[in-house]
Amino acid sequence: MNMFLVVAVSLMLPVQAGNLEDGIAAANAGEYKTALRLLMPLAKQGNAIAQNAIGWLYLGGRGVDKNSAEAQRWFRKAAELGEPRAHWNLGLMYEDGIGIEQDCEKAVMWYHKSAEQGNAIAQVNVGELYASGSRCIKKNYVEAVNWTRLAAEQGDVKGQLRLGAHYAHGWGVRQDRKEALRWYRKAAKQGDVEAQYRIGSMYEHGEGVVPDQAEALKWYRKAAEGGNAGAQVDLAYMYYSGKGVPQDYKQAASWYKKAAEQGFAVAQRLMGYMYQHGYGISQDYGEAVVWYRKAAEVGDAKAQSNLGGMYYKGKGVPQDYEQAYAWVTLAINYGLEQARQNRTIITTRMSPTSIRQAEALARELDEKIKSRLPE
Repeated sequence: MNMFLVVAVSLMLPVQAGNLEDGIAAANAGEYKTALRLLMPLAKQGNAIAQNAIGWLYLGGRGVDKNSAEAQRWFRKAAELGEPRAHWNLGLMYEDGIGIEQDCEKAVMWYHKSAEQGNAIAQVNVGELYASGSRCIKKNYVEAVNWTRLAAEQGDVKGQLRLGAHYAHGWGVRQDRKEALRWYRKAAKQGDVEAQYRIGSMYEHGEGVVPDQAEALKWYRKAAEGGNAGAQVDLAYMYYSGKGVPQDYKQAASWYKKAAEQGFAVAQRLMGYMYQHGYGISQDYGEAVVWYRKAAEVGDAKAQSNLGGMYYKGKGVPQDYEQAYAWVTLAINYGLEQARQNRTIITTRMSPTSIRQAEALARELDEKIKSRLPE
C-alpha cells in the first residue's frame, strides 16, 4: 500500500499549465528526463505540484541520480505550499526511514496533514493505512471509516467503493448491506467496474436486496464489458449454469477466456475445464493442460489437482506418474484435502524410488510457485 504520489494535476493550473501537464504526463509515461526538463523550471519558480514531482524523480533516481536528501528537500518545499501529495510522501519517508531517521510520530503527522487539506486521494490513502495497518499506524477500522467517508462524501469514487466495503463487511461500522449498496451505486454511477461487479454479486446472493438474477446479470455484464475479471467469471458461470439466462456454453467459454487472458487464475482453471470437456469450444486436451498449468503455477489448488490428473491419464501430455504425484501433492499442500485420495491412487503405480523423485519435484515446483506469488 505504501506508494509515493506524483500525479493528479489540479484543474486550476498556473500560467505554465502546458509545461506542467506535459511534465507530469512525461513522468507517468516513464520519460523522466523530459519530465525533469519541463518541471524543474516550474519547481524553481515555486510551483508545488512540480516540486513534488521533482522530489519523486530524485527519490527513485528517475532521470537523475538517486538522492533521498534532495527528494526530501523538494517534498518539503511543496509541503510548505500545502501540496497534499508532498505531505504524504514525507510521511512515507519518515515511516520507512528513507534518507532520514525513522520517526513514526512525524510520519503520522504528515499523513494527517495530507488528508486534512481536504484532498480526497489523500483521505482515501490515510483510510487505507488505518484499514491495513503499517509500521507506524495501528490498524483501526473506525479511523479508516472516518477518513474514507470524507473522501466518499466529496464524490471520490475510490472512497465510495471502500466505504461500501466497510458497510458490507462491518469493518468499523455496524454491518449494513443496504448502506453498502447505496455507496456502491454511487461509485458504479461514475463507471467504477468493481462497484458494478459488487452490486451484481449482491443481487445474485440477496445481500441487502431481494435476490434478482436478471439484475445480477445486468450488473455483471456492465462490469464484465468494462474489463472486470471477477465479473467476467461470474457472468460466464451464469451462462454455464443457465442461471438467470438460457444456458449457453459458448458464451460461458468466451467470458471465461476474457478473464483468463487477464491472468485471473480461477478463470484460467475454468478455461482448462472447458477445453478438457469440450463445453462451448472444441475439446482440446493440450489447451486444457496449457490453461491448467497457468493457474497451477500461481497456486490454484484445483488447477494443480486437475493438471496432476492430466499427467496421470496422459491427456494432453505424455503420461507421467511423477509429474502427476508432484502436482497433486501441491494441491494438497495448497489446501485441497480431497486430492489426497487421488495421490493414494497414483502411488499404486509408482515405485518407492519414483515416489521420492516425485516428492523432490513437488518441492522444486513449490519453490518456483512461491517465488512468483506476491508477498
